[in-house]
Amino acid sequence: MSTSKKRNALWRLLSFLVAAALLAGCLAGCGSLKKEDDVVTIWSGSKNAAIIARVIQDQFPDMKLDIRYYAGGDTTNFLKNELVHGNGSDIFLFASKIENNLAREWLLDLSGYSFMGNIESSMLNMFDVDGEIYQMSSAVNSRMIIYNKTLFDMNGWKVPENFGELVDVCRQIREEQPDIVPIGMGYATDALPFLVMTSFAQAGFMGTLDGMRWEEQYLAGNASIREGFAEGMEQFARLIDVGAFQHEGGYEGLWGPGWEYLGNRKMAMGIITGDYDGADRFLRHDPSLSDGYGEYRTDDFQVLPFFGSKDGNKALTLGLGMTFGLNKRLKEKGNEKKLESALKIMDYLTSSEGQASAKLSDAQIVMSKDGAKNAPDYLKKWWDPKANVTKAIYIYSGYEDIFTESGKLIVDAIDAGNADGLVERFVETADRLHQEALNNDTSTDSVGELSEDLDTDQTAQLYRNIMQDAVAARNLADFTLTTHNATDARGNFFTVFGFGGKLYKGAVNASNLNIPMGELSSSIGVVSLTGAEVKDILNDGLVFSSEVDNVEMALPYGWSGLDVTLTKDGKVESAKLNGEELKDDAVYKVAMIVRNYPDSFAEAHEITDTEIKITSLLEPYFRANSPVKAPEVYRSTSIQLASQSK
Repeated sequence: MSTSKKRNALWRLLSFLVAAALLAGCLAGCGSLKKEDDVVTIWSGSKNAAIIARVIQDQFPDMKLDIRYYAGGDTTNFLKNELVHGNGSDIFLFASKIENNLAREWLLDLSGYSFMGNIESSMLNMFDVDGEIYQMSSAVNSRMIIYNKTLFDMNGWKVPENFGELVDVCRQIREEQPDIVPIGMGYATDALPFLVMTSFAQAGFMGTLDGMRWEEQYLAGNASIREGFAEGMEQFARLIDVGAFQHEGGYEGLWGPGWEYLGNRKMAMGIITGDYDGADRFLRHDPSLSDGYGEYRTDDFQVLPFFGSKDGNKALTLGLGMTFGLNKRLKEKGNEKKLESALKIMDYLTSSEGQASAKLSDAQIVMSKDGAKNAPDYLKKWWDPKANVTKAIYIYSGYEDIFTESGKLIVDAIDAGNADGLVERFVETADRLHQEALNNDTSTDSVGELSEDLDTDQTAQLYRNIMQDAVAARNLADFTLTTHNATDARGNFFTVFGFGGKLYKGAVNASNLNIPMGELSSSIGVVSLTGAEVKDILNDGLVFSSEVDNVEMALPYGWSGLDVTLTKDGKVESAKLNGEELKDDAVYKVAMIVRNYPDSFAEAHEITDTEIKITSLLEPYFRANSPVKAPEVYRSTSIQLASQSK
């Protein structure tokens, strides 16, 4: 079949599926969510969320589900906006735990439902909000300390069972084997040492409910950081004073070179804060690991939790999977059937089977009561409830204003070889930075305003027009073509590099501007196309290959800078540039978003990356043109289609 015929066939399939999707409710952004009393709506973003959405589809094939995907670059803000503007779905899949105040207002308290009994009690504590629980997580990753037991046994070093013994063995290693770093830690950014310190703190006060309540007060500016983290900093000071860490001449992260240091016995212990899959493969002596991982990488490596300052206090800090919760409106009259279905889904997602089916890798651990049973062998001992190890969500969000400079204090102390005065310097610096950040918070500062709500098509067209204004002003291209950052109804990501999402009436701040962007680093590319090629794209779209279900799909392209008239069946009747019809054999410079096209297109055409970041155009546009009105949409590109087998 010729390329043209193939495209035409795919376009006919597309048209058929669009009609079917409209009937099934699989198009996003066309007004508020479905109100049928038996259809459960689910908003999802990112590949990880799409995996869970597919798990739900496969487990409940007869349930009426309306699953919608956001393929933009700021999933959390998009979903929050949908929630607070009344367009929130019945079930939400978040990439992180949302703020307690938003959860209280918009999400349903899950604590009274029997399925919460599926989850290990220590896990429930992580989500406690004054006795209520609004979210739960899929399987999690675990931060931990890895140590070389073979090396310990060879040298007669005692494996530590508490923090005091950890300090003692670090001192002993430095005295007996000065070329071996007792504890390896990442230094890719100055923030990492601060974040590692917080894991020790979570084995103490920060791992308690009182610590969680203090954190709310601190983040609001009503408490000093001393109460929360002075204990953890004092622990770090003790470790620094015995030479536990090494910065200069060390390595940037416990990935890549970090594994080599462990595998070559240059480190006795290392702190895992990322690359959990790499850690899993290393600990299991995966034969696929390269020889670069070290001569001794088949030594007996085992793991430890983080130790608190008091004997017996231990913690594992967790990187959450996808968090999920229910919209509070499900309790309203008329939503009884939807609530019943949604609770069945929640029952499954919290069960051992559901948690296991939604795992993203072998390194993840389910949060159900079978967590210890299903944990990797190297973690079973510490995951067992009898081990009395605190589990806590790793600390990051809310501390962005302090963790780099606070972490630099730790790095400086490590380089100096002593931690005299470190705790006081930390408290003074962190409190000052936090108050300055609260006093100068610009997160809600408006860069402009919208005169009305925009749907996904209007939002995409607005951003396409902004892009066209930029290329026209710089004489880079004649006109612009883009498609939506689109996925289909099973989460196959055809392209995440277009425009999508929605913007709402009123003030627009810097974070709102990112919502329509598929990738925040997206730049403008320019390609030379004949008039005939342009018309082919307008008529038939471009064919993308699915990443999941082995299908191909043609996605339509909208335009800006052209005057196009379409026939009733969506074909080009007329396409004019500056009042003149495009000539089939003439060559035009066309602006496209880099990678907002299939690989086959890139292989057949030379595309110049202008390196103009689209995000750099947004704030100036809104400041100059507010209040911004809804643009005329030249073609809908916000199509979300059910996947089809070949």
